[in-house]
Amino acid sequence: MGTKLKSSTAGMTHGERSVFFRNVIVHMTNNSNFPEPWLAGLSIAICLALADKYDSWIFAAGRGDRDNIATRNEVAIEVQNVLDKLAHYVEVIAGDNLAALRSSGFPLRQRHGKTSSSQIGNAFASSAAAPTQEPMAENLAEATKILLHAPWSPEVISREVQTTTGNPADDAAWCETAVFPPNARMEMECTAGTNTFVRYRDITENGVGNWSKPVSTFVT
Repeated sequence: MGTKLKSSTAGMTHGERSVFFRNVIVHMTNNSNFPEPWLAGLSIAICLALADKYDSWIFAAGRGDRDNIATRNEVAIEVQNVLDKLAHYVEVIAGDNLAALRSSGFPLRQRHGKTSSSQIGNAFASSAAAPTQEPMAENLAEATKILLHAPWSPEVISREVQTTTGNPADDAAWCETAVFPPNARMEMECTAGTNTFVRYRDITENGVGNWSKPVSTFVT
């Protein structure tokens, strides 16, 4: 039996990999085609714990600390290993049942030609509009900390946040800062003495939304 699912996240940013992983988790949760218990070392609880761990290290690495970056990269390898094991498990259980394969959240591998990693990374992209309600950024009393407020939505799987102290109209100026679980407190550490712009986008089962309107706050 040939490989039917694409599980590689090579070429993705850490934020995109987190989105990919959480999308699979959402689709596999209470999936009647793949009831738990699964293989040893694989479960929804284990996957969710790893996703939260990964997002926390993505956030920590955003501060530029080399040790945090190294740990984030190690956790990224853990995520990829789990995705590969889970995709193989799904293929074995589903066999040639395309509906079951699709229900897993993994993209199907094309029968002809090759699919690039960028295409896999864009598998969940959508034409969703930016959030209709603007976020609000707040400077916190704790030094170098800011808080981003965004409207709650039951459809959100995770939220990707970017910051910049440069020109917010320049896409290249934005830096990947963190990926937050749904309804999490979106608190970030930024550089003191700067006017910092923040934006976010929602990730849902239907794909990745557009970036919100940038908002700013002065970081003390």
